[in-house]
Amino acid sequence: NPIWELMEWSEKTRGELFINRNKQLGVIKHLLKAGITPQEVKDRWEEMASESFWRDKGFDFTNVSKSFDRKRQNNKNWQFI
Repeated sequence: NPIWELMEWSEKTRGELFINRNKQLGVIKHLLKAGITPQEVKDRWEEMASESFWRDKGFDFTNVSKSFDRKRQNNKNWQFI
């Protein structure tokens, strides 16, 4: 299941479990439903993790999701939900 794969990948990447896993799973579901691929989500996560602002502040899938509204990749499958 790509939703759980992204959840497990992110928790492994960040080195800790999310306290609000159900919220995170819901956001992942909406990202995928909007046509954003798991790889695009991972790429955006890694992009945000490389920025000192997000490393200091911390972020989750809600922030990743909002970033697609501000900075869309050239993905013809992306659509509003």
